[in-house]
Amino acid sequence: MREHENNDINALARMVYETSASKGFHDAPRAMGDLVAILHTEVSEMYEEHRRGKSPQEVYYTRIPGGVAHPYPTGDEGLALASEGVTMLGIPTELADGLIRALDTSIELSLDPAYLIRLKNA
Repeated sequence: MREHENNDINALARMVYETSASKGFHDAPRAMGDLVAILHTEVSEMYEEHRRGKSPQEVYYTRIPGGVAHPYPTGDEGLALASEGVTMLGIPTELADGLIRALDTSIELSLDPAYLIRLKNA
């Protein structure tokens, strides 16, 4: 892993942590069991998308008016909808959620994610 990649991963982890903190997720310390449960939930949601028959490349969007999900197209239009608060679903988004939670947790625990990745990838 090149030095700039270390900085990129750690910068991404810090950004994720700061976004999470701005939404109130770090207002109080969380127990280790809660941190692990959050990671496990994202992996389980990824598997549930697979069980629903979704492809690993499929991202879809829903609104829930009256409790009914309505799919929206992917691509630029989907990105615009996601930025407006429309829920983004699918295997890729659950994988991203898991990565986000892992990076957030690494900073919360005062760990260096780039270093840990280098160690495990050696």
